[in-house]
Amino acid sequence: PITSKGPAQSTWKRITLNSIELFLCLLLFFDVLISYAWLGFRRYAAKRWNLLFLVILIWCTFDSLTSLFISTPFFHISAPLRSLLFIPKVSFMRRVASTMLRSLPKLSVALGIMAILTIFYSLVGVALFHGLYPSHSKNFDAFPNAALALIVLYTTENFPDIIIPDPLAEKPIATSIFFISYVCVGVFILMNVLVAVVFDVFKTTHQ
Repeated sequence: PITSKGPAQSTWKRITLNSIELFLCLLLFFDVLISYAWLGFRRYAAKRWNLLFLVILIWCTFDSLTSLFISTPFFHISAPLRSLLFIPKVSFMRRVASTMLRSLPKLSVALGIMAILTIFYSLVGVALFHGLYPSHSKNFDAFPNAALALIVLYTTENFPDIIIPDPLAEKPIATSIFFISYVCVGVFILMNVLVAVVFDVFKTTHQ
């Protein structure tokens, strides 16, 4: 009896949640119809944010409908898309999103430098620290793990845990030079360059 209730409860939970989501999507469609009737097709379609809102809403509605009948849909990505529905409706979020999009050409140079720096340090890290980390922490056992660990290190989320005692005891000078130089160049210089570029675009756009 306990095992038979599990799938039934999960099915009812899935149906309930997707029904609520579908109902909310229909309410948003009603808002779109009111805006369309008030503005007309040309004025409504002239704003790209309205088209973005409509595309995301159609996808979320389609995803909710398929989730009602399919327990594991192939393209169930409406959860992260729901947050994007607020961007076309809030003026401040529209300004922030426009600033981020306009700053992409300038950010591409800094992001390219960060990618080259990450690839270089990942290769060097695998050569230096391969096999020095314990089995539960495979930071530098392979290039993908090393690249992921160094990308996270840009946010200092895994610092100083990434410098665990084993590689520091085996190669203290190389470990110190490796991580200190990466943090100085990547975190203190390149991350600040990204912030400065976004701030400069935001300032010039809204002056």
